[in-house]
Amino acid sequence: ASTVEAALLEFTGECDMERMLYGVKKFRDEWYKGDAMYGDGVDFHMDYYNSFVIHPMLTDVLVVMKKHGIEGTDFLDTQLKRHTRYAEILERFISPEGSFPVVGRSICYRFGAFHALGQAALMHILPERVKPAQVRCALTSVIRRQLKSPANFDKNGWLRVGFTGEQIEISESYINTGSVYLCAFGLVPLGLPETDEFWSGPYTEWTNVKAWNGEKVQADHAIK
Repeated sequence: ASTVEAALLEFTGECDMERMLYGVKKFRDEWYKGDAMYGDGVDFHMDYYNSFVIHPMLTDVLVVMKKHGIEGTDFLDTQLKRHTRYAEILERFISPEGSFPVVGRSICYRFGAFHALGQAALMHILPERVKPAQVRCALTSVIRRQLKSPANFDKNGWLRVGFTGEQIEISESYINTGSVYLCAFGLVPLGLPETDEFWSGPYTEWTNVKAWNGEKVQADHAIK
């Protein structure tokens, strides 16, 4: 509801303010669990909803609120720091082979699990030690790994329900052919111009490649 109302505010100049602020206040005041992780409501779930929905949409709503001078946008600075930290965590989830943990619900959204990482690249809020080019290379490895099986698509070229291929058992009752296209959120860096460092930088190893090759990798620390 907050996202819908923020969109209405952006495109029409009007919105239901109470509905827009409801979600923002809930995540700000009640549902933060620590180290850039929010609960999906009161409870914490070990899944990718912090990336599918929570960080990207919370950040977007706050950006719109700031643009329109809505009270409460002082939280944006804190949220951007949390978004940056969560992007750092996601980058470290990508293995040297381009795989990532198959955990939690809606895993059929495939590389949409990296929405928050891609948006951090798009908004230029990646952590200092995570270079845009290494995110490009890491995400490319995931997409290639996940889509290499021809079983990902039916005879008409539509994505099938699955994680990599056709795996209906891994889905939930709300998953369907349309919803699996949420994977497209993993492609949000396409909004960057070709001159951006994300595209123009040379091949760069991501954290797990360097770590597993015995190269220099900085220690990871939780956000305060």
